[in-house]
Amino acid sequence: MASFVQQQYDKSIEHLAEWRGRYTKNELCDKIVLNTFYRQQSMLNAFPKMLEGFEKRASFQNINDAYTKVYITYSEESKKLATIDFQRLLDTTPNNPALGIKYSDFKAIAQKSKGGNSLTFNDAYEEIATGYIANFISNHQVMLWAALGYTGSTKTAAIAQAMGVGIEDIDKMNLPYAPIHQIAEQHGALAYLRTVDYQKFAKDIGI
Repeated sequence: MASFVQQQYDKSIEHLAEWRGRYTKNELCDKIVLNTFYRQQSMLNAFPKMLEGFEKRASFQNINDAYTKVYITYSEESKKLATIDFQRLLDTTPNNPALGIKYSDFKAIAQKSKGGNSLTFNDAYEEIATGYIANFISNHQVMLWAALGYTGSTKTAAIAQAMGVGIEDIDKMNLPYAPIHQIAEQHGALAYLRTVDYQKFAKDIGI
């Protein structure tokens, strides 16, 4: 699990570096927030289909093949989302609890980055970037969790395998996306980020 989380951390850092090179300071935080919630909504939409692995059981022997199957499910929903005015959807439902995080909170932080003060920008950008990284890692862990269902794992066993935490039996529970995302965030992404040296982290995100 540790190597998987490290890989997702590295990928998220690559995305942030790409956006820093593409957008101005006045645009950057808004773009990161939009991408964060685009991913959240895509995951929410894909989640019911991702759960099919726990019903079909042992459709794949190889976890890599199972993960690819789940990732394709996510990507298909992401493509569908590209056909709508997603910014308008966020603005009209800023506190959707099904997403697991609040757009209104992220938007308020992003607004702080527009004052022209570099310290204020850096503080706001650091919060936004940290949130993006945490959610990027968490969502990939949720995908790994779902992929384990296709290899024969139960929901409870897959939590331990994908997120490194033992929890109560959830096999008969019809848990929605948000609680699974929160388990991944607390016990996977945030636990990992606490181990990263701050000087390295600051360099990684470009501040």
